Amino acid sequence: MPSRNIYKVFAEGAYYHVYNRGVERRVIFQDSEDYHVFINNLRRYLEPGFVLERKDPKTKQSIFVTPNYSYDKISLLAFCLMPNHYHLLVKLKKKEGLTDLTKKICTNYTNYFNEKNDRVGKLYQAIYKAVPITTGEQFLHLARYIHLNPLEMVSKDSLKDYRFSSYYYINKNIKEGWLCWDEVLGDMTVARYKDFVESYIDPLDGDSDIKKPYIDNLLLE
Repeated sequence: MPSRNIYKVFAEGAYYHVYNRGVERRVIFQDSEDYHVFINNLRRYLEPGFVLERKDPKTKQSIFVTPNYSYDKISLLAFCLMPNHYHLLVKLKKKEGLTDLTKKICTNYTNYFNEKNDRVGKLYQAIYKAVPITTGEQFLHLARYIHLNPLEMVSKDSLKDYRFSSYYYINKNIKEGWLCWDEVLGDMTVARYKDFVESYIDPLDGDSDIKKPYIDNLLLE
């Protein structure tokens, strides 16, 4: 049966939940370095003015290279990296924005991971999944679902300190050019959003409202 949410018809101005996991559900983030490499790839293509420092092979002098940016095509509103999968909440500025960004970050990360681990072949289970978010209610609860993912590994009290999620940036009030988390909060303050997220006890409980029909089709299969 074809996998659901292999969505390929994108619209400018629309919001999408994007996710993928490791092939055979394998761990794709083995240590903090791996997480930081993936996050830096997001920053590399979404941070206006970001430059790469490299060494000229002949002169050995530092040269600065401008990456092929994606920030004019897509905005990243929320994210969470887990050991064997990732979640992104994005808004498209141009139809090709999602394809453009995912190709860059996933290709770069796969090359890094394979070289580091002396392996070859694909790293992800399949092509990324993407599903449109069509209501404000879906948007709000989906963002909360993404930010609650680390509860599989950390306690509720430690959730705000999980560094590989946009929830960390929200709680620390860290503003970055590549991450537009203020749109997730809407009219809420940081404190109010924190209360909204953490007042929900167990996102993995099948009876919880986080998996009501209005977002069930937006989640990992």
